[in-house]
Amino acid sequence: YALTGAGIRSAIADAVAAGGGMVVLTAPATLDSTTITVGQESPSKPVYLYLAYMGNMTGVANPVFELTSHSAIVGLNLRATELTIPAGGTGIRITTPAEDWDISQLWLQAGAIAIKARGNSGGTDTPNGRIRYNFCQSQTGNAIELQSLADRAVIDGNFINSSGGAGIRIGVLNSGETSGGTNENCSI
Repeated sequence: YALTGAGIRSAIADAVAAGGGMVVLTAPATLDSTTITVGQESPSKPVYLYLAYMGNMTGVANPVFELTSHSAIVGLNLRATELTIPAGGTGIRITTPAEDWDISQLWLQAGAIAIKARGNSGGTDTPNGRIRYNFCQSQTGNAIELQSLADRAVIDGNFINSSGGAGIRIGVLNSGETSGGTNENCSI
């Protein structure tokens, strides 16, 4: 597969067609303006996207990645695997009904939000998420923005720098949600 946004989407599509799987990037890719969806939500076909490189990949789309249930985006090392997100953009977005997802070992340099997890308009949550060992930076927004945390959700070992907002903000209702989700059984 080519180290491009289209090549990554093609590799993920083949993994989904096989019922789920692992996609490994061995070097930074040239991304385009189309969001890369990692996995498939319904029926659930998980994909583990492993960014096994040292270097910087610059995202153009907003969001750069969309993460689905039982899927993961994991880097080689939080000080070596960089993703730069343009001004006003979101790096990784998780949207309901996604559950049991993992974001680990990344250096996310965001124009706005590095990681954003949202419920739907009914106020449901995105349970069992793990945000671990990342370096999250934001210039104009919250570095990590979540509607809620529930059911063994974990935020652990992250370095967070947010010059234009909160480091971690939970309980955000600004994307059409009508009520907050559940905040229970979680650890920060």
